[in-house]
Amino acid sequence: MKSLAYLASCCFLAVASYAQETTALPIIVAGATQSSIPVGALNLKVEVNDKPVVVASLTSLSGKPLQYVLINDQRLHNQWPGGRDQQANVAKELLKYVVSSGSDIGTLVNYSDEVFLDVQDERDPKKLSSQIRATGIGPARLYEAVVVATKWLAKQPTARDGRKVIFLVCDGSDTGSHVGLADAIKALQEASFPIFVVAPSNSEKKETGGYMRELAEQSGGRAYFFGSSTRYLTFDDLKRDLADSFLLALNPPFPDKGFLPLRITGLAHPQLSISSSTRIFVP
Repeated sequence: MKSLAYLASCCFLAVASYAQETTALPIIVAGATQSSIPVGALNLKVEVNDKPVVVASLTSLSGKPLQYVLINDQRLHNQWPGGRDQQANVAKELLKYVVSSGSDIGTLVNYSDEVFLDVQDERDPKKLSSQIRATGIGPARLYEAVVVATKWLAKQPTARDGRKVIFLVCDGSDTGSHVGLADAIKALQEASFPIFVVAPSNSEKKETGGYMRELAEQSGGRAYFFGSSTRYLTFDDLKRDLADSFLLALNPPFPDKGFLPLRITGLAHPQLSISSSTRIFVP
């Protein structure tokens, strides 16, 4: 078990580069895998800081190997209806049904009152699953776990044909982080990683559920809320969103530099919708 607390101050490359003269970010085009519309006919309009940017390409990420971090709440006491056993089961089932053994590369980050790197760069999801257990006490450092895990993943060399994503299984509670929701969102947006959050449905209408939805959606990911019965999980919605993901490459020159608002519009097909980060870092 290796603590990640020291990584909070590390710097990292904040946005992926696609070829030498483009900047790229992942987006979700919901319904794309069920549609007969060619990818090239989507007619995207992209604006960075309210100024148009040329789209170089839009490439499907469906089937690409995952280079992922699973962030897991390992506290003994949480807000899942079935308690610690249900929360741990959801995290293990995610590894079973979403991750492909042998091709996907995973790292497990557990958190409670501290943040720990418990398994690193592992192709066998069963080894991550074996380290998912409820042992922690004290406050929940959820946002801190997101920040340090994101920075850690950003520092890792990108695997060939791989795509970096983060999964978070939690109840949405944060009671001890030294950073806030805005810091977690900024870290994800700078790294250009989507986060996919799995939380209990009893938090969906609460403030914590709203925070988890904001965390996911502002990074270009999704939040999923599961009911009290999680015996038969398939994660169909999550797998569909991964299949509907694309790499959007943008041509320079960019009108401005720094941490800028991003807007993607102009989709001419009402049966499809776009999810993306709300901001982009332009070095």
